[in-house]
Formats: sequence, C-alpha cells, structure tokens
Amino acid sequence: MRTVLIHTVVVVGLTLTSAEARAGDFGYGQAPGSPVAVGPMAGRPVIADMNGDGKPDVVVACGTCCGSAPSPESGHVAVLISDGGGRLTLSARSRVKVGPSVRKVAVGDLNHDGRNDVVAAEHDTYNVTVLLGDGQGGLKAAPGSPIAAASGPRAHTHEIALADVNGDSHLDVLTTNANDNRISVLLGDGKARFAPAAGSPVETGRHPYDALAVADVNADGHVDLVVPLLAAGKIGVLFGDGKGAFAHAPDSKYVVGPRPGYVAVADVNNDGKPDILATHDDVGLVDVLLNDGSGKFSPAAGSPRSVSLPAWGISTADLNGDGNVDLALGSFGDGPVVALGDGKGGFTEVTGLKLSRASFPNYTAVADLNEDGRPDIVTGNYGSGDVSVFLAAGRTASSK
Repeated sequence: MRTVLIHTVVVVGLTLTSAEARAGDFGYGQAPGSPVAVGPMAGRPVIADMNGDGKPDVVVACGTCCGSAPSPESGHVAVLISDGGGRLTLSARSRVKVGPSVRKVAVGDLNHDGRNDVVAAEHDTYNVTVLLGDGQGGLKAAPGSPIAAASGPRAHTHEIALADVNGDSHLDVLTTNANDNRISVLLGDGKARFAPAAGSPVETGRHPYDALAVADVNADGHVDLVVPLLAAGKIGVLFGDGKGAFAHAPDSKYVVGPRPGYVAVADVNNDGKPDILATHDDVGLVDVLLNDGSGKFSPAAGSPRSVSLPAWGISTADLNGDGNVDLALGSFGDGPVVALGDGKGGFTEVTGLKLSRASFPNYTAVADLNEDGRPDIVTGNYGSGDVSVFLAAGRTASSK
C-alpha cells in the first residue's frame, strides 16, 4: 500500500470513563512567560518548526468568530518561537494581517523548499490566504494569494486542512463551507499555487463544522474525510478516490449527540483500525464510533460519554508515559480537560488540575516544548487573546 501524505490540524482522541485520576499524581505547571499575548480572539494553535532549529514552534490565527465584533488589533496570523525550555516568544517577523475573521491555519511545506508554510481560512469569507515561510519565523503572502475556495452569498468557513488527496506528493487544501453544506478541495501544484479539484465543492450534509479529520479509514490507500454535520446531529464520512474526488458511501452519515462540532480519528480499541471521536460545542459529550476496517462505523458501548466541561478541539498523546494514548480537550471554560487512556478505549478524566489563566481555551495542541521527554499542552484562548503553555510536571501510576 502506498504512503498517504496527510497534514491535518485536527488531532485525535479516545473514549472516556467515569473514573477519576488525582491531579496530585499527574499535573502541569505554567511555562515561563505563559500566557503569551497574540492579539484578541486567539484561535487554534498549530505546532510546527517555523525557524528550522528543530524546536516545536506555534502558529495561531487571531480573528473574530460567530457574531463577535471584529477588532482592529486582530485579523492576523502570528508565529511564536520556542526556546526549547517551554517559553514562547512572538516572532517579530510574523503577525501578518489577513482579514478580520481569520480563525484557522494549517501548516506544511507547500513549495518543497524545506520550510514550513501556512494556509489561513477566514470565517466570514471563502478566502484561503497562502503565507510562505522564510525559515526564520517570518511569513509573507504568496503571489496570487488569497484565493477563493468557493463562491456564494453566505460564506461561513469553519475549517482548513492540508493533505495530498490526489497522490502527486503535493499538499492540497480542504475547507468546510458550513452554510453551503459543502467541502472545498483545492489541488496544489507543489509551487504554493492551488486550483479547485474537479467536482469541488463536494456535498456533505447539513452544516459541516469546525473540524475536518483526514485519514485513510477504509484501508484503500486513499485519503478520506471525516466531518461533523452540526445541524444534522451526524458525523459524515467521505471516501476519497485518490484523484481528489470525495463522496459519501451508503449509510456513511452517523447519528451522534446534539450539535457535533469537532472530530478526530484514532485507533481507540487497539485493533489497528482508525475510529472516530466527536465533541459538541455546548455540552460535555464525547461520541466514539468504532471502525470495522472497511470504513463502516458503529457506536462504542457507552457512547456518548460525559466530561466535566463543554468540549471543543481534540488532541492526543501519551501524557503519562504508560504507552497509551491520552486526551487533551479544548473547552468552553477556563481550562482544558485531560483524560488518561487505558489502551482499551477507556479514559479517566483527571480532576483538580486547575489549568487556569486561560479564558475559553477552545483548542489544544500537544508537544514536548521543554525537551524533557514529556508532552506539554498548548491552548489557544479565544476569550483572553493569548496562548498558554502548560508543562508536564508529573506522571500518574494509577493508569499503569
């Protein structure tokens, strides 16, 4: 089977249980200088090396969303450079103005020059802005940027992702157009130029929302798409043909809890098959759909599970060093939710972590920012317009 090239800003998670882990056995501390102000309305952080020093930096867009008034101090993409000790510093070469509603970014090498580049989506337009990286933490607009991913009277773009969807080794762009019930597919030429794929935009179902998981879910070697259909209360699965076209298979819209807004893909039951997780934008629920290996899904026992806060973006890593995937959820609260995996699809939510100093940390990202071998948590805080870094301070024996 050929390798499928995927760059996606949506990360993955597992199921939850009602048991609790003690924060005294497992915790985090604020990194030096955290939180870092980036501008009003910070969006989802994406971790990537932006200056070529091998350390994980952070890229984030700052812009209005969902009826909030725009700010003249927002509407930009920022790069935060890591010092390898957990401290992030705003790059003087970034804060590139894009548009007042820029909300999401995806990162990858778009022109094969060995430097990471950025594509940015605006909530209130169909525009995709292509920003080329200079390898030193700086960004500048590519020739011909921005480009229109679609057209219509009611632009409402909620997600952007990168993946090689047609097998030519160039990264392509995908966006969700919520009001149009479609996903746009823009094929890359390897020189940071993009054009609509045949048949784009693709019909999805009602209101494709804030996350777009990109993975080969039916083991055919082609990139497939998983998207929450918020207005329908369903999760949609679109199979790729390896040439840039996508279509729903029969029975590929799966009923879940109300208003699913975010999805991720991971093998939650250790059978080697990628499963689906979904969270909801105003309730503390996590849905788990298990894959039979052919890209057909069914609810796991006990799905959906409850968590303590309304959960948004999903990211995963082995947070406690036991070899199992754990879960960090963004929230509509004052801190992210952390749950530890048992390797069988079960999770234990860690209570008492008090990951505060974060106002509406809607999205998370995970990486080892201080080079101690333990994954740390980064949050993009919409309410306070900053980025928080929580450094791992311990492990728990309760999950081993």
